[in-house]
Amino acid sequence: MDYSYAIIKALFVAFSIQLTLAATHSMQYIVTAVTPGISFPEHTEVGLMDGEPFVYYDSNIRKIIPKTEWIKNNEGEDYWDRETKRNQATQETFKANIAIAMSRFNQTKGKKNIWNVYP
Repeated sequence: MDYSYAIIKALFVAFSIQLTLAATHSMQYIVTAVTPGISFPEHTEVGLMDGEPFVYYDSNIRKIIPKTEWIKNNEGEDYWDRETKRNQATQETFKANIAIAMSRFNQTKGKKNIWNVYP
């Protein structure tokens, strides 16, 4: 009986330690697209980890940049190239979507924007 008690106690301690070491984080992206003529980049994307920006892209610089040391130190060039290309493609998609929405609603003039927030 003492042997099974020791095993149960060891499992409980191991499981408890694992639970206390586990961390919960949230990741979210905010994407904005606007029509030309606003003093704001036509396309921006901000990646947030636990509510703090960790990456940033806008249509003026046309590349994604790290906003924290931990992402800069833990991702290689392939990540930055891939994310830059993804953002450039998303920029073109959002630009087309704004044009389509404006034409469907007979809003060919004026300033419009699209916001997209996704986890």
